[in-house]
Amino acid sequence: MKLMLIEDSDRMRKFIIDYVKEYASSIIEYKSGDDAVKMYSSEKPDAVLMDIELEGTDGLTAAAKIKELAPNSKIIFLSDYNDKQYRAKAAEIGCIAYILKENLFELNKHLKELQ
Repeated sequence: MKLMLIEDSDRMRKFIIDYVKEYASSIIEYKSGDDAVKMYSSEKPDAVLMDIELEGTDGLTAAAKIKELAPNSKIIFLSDYNDKQYRAKAAEIGCIAYILKENLFELNKHLKELQ
């Protein structure tokens, strides 16, 4: 499975990569929502793991743009924010999950389902 990871923290990005590498044949990394939107169509990942707070375009806006480009895209939010409004917006966009980084083990279930 080809994963696209959008996370602005180098430390957190490396941690997530180590965590998901058993599920991925390749992982494309970006720090900004702008880069994710720009590269989505050419990279064609099987799933996107996206933070909310990013450099440039935030994750919610970037996810909405990706969904416009590719309505069947599989986007999973990984966030520090347990915020009802963020969760509601993610659901409205059509993302498949909203996972708190402190509960990253929940990601396993979703990645297994996508394999």
